[in-house]
Order: sequence, then C-alpha cells, then structure tokens
Amino acid sequence: MNFDKLIKEKKKGFYFRIDVGKDPVTGKRKQASFGPFRTKTEAKKELLKIKNQVDDGSYFKESTEDFSMFMERWFNTSYKRTVEITTAKSREYVIRNHIMKSGVLIIQ
Repeated sequence: MNFDKLIKEKKKGFYFRIDVGKDPVTGKRKQASFGPFRTKTEAKKELLKIKNQVDDGSYFKESTEDFSMFMERWFNTSYKRTVEITTAKSREYVIRNHIMKSGVLIIQ
C-alpha cells in the first residue's frame, strides 16, 4: 500500500486519515484524522505505527463509553480472534455472569 497518498499537506503541516476499525453498534467503518506533523516523514512514521496497532488490535482511542460496552467491544474484536471457540465461550460466560453482574473487576 502506498501510504504517501494518504498524507496530505495543508497550511499547518501534514495530516492523514485512516480507518481505525468498525463501530460495534452500526458496523460502519470508523476513521480518525491525525496531525499536524512538521514533516512528511514524521507523518509517515506515525501513520505506520497507528496502522500496525489497528492491524494487531492494540489501537485504542480514549473513550467515554462505560465498562460493559468496552468489555463487549474488546471481547468481540480482540480477544475472540486469538483463542479457540470453546475458550471464548467459557470466558464469555464468566464475563457476563460474574464480572458484569457483580460490577466488580478484579485484576490478578
């Protein structure tokens, strides 16, 4: 992919916009804009970094969503893709019936 086409020069510097995932409710793609960067090289480095994070599922943007929505989104977009189906089902049971119902999250 030619990332140079995604980087645009404007008055205050270089900017780019990329897809950062899908909206869990609507299923539509989400895009985010980044910039300004002083140089095109600086913008390209940041673009590659963010693109890699999006691809491996580690990209996130601070949000005001509540914990239950976050857990649902994380489980379906990140966790579920990395484990066997039976493991995902058992973890989903624990999350829904113990963590979400109790309102308490214990991290060990």
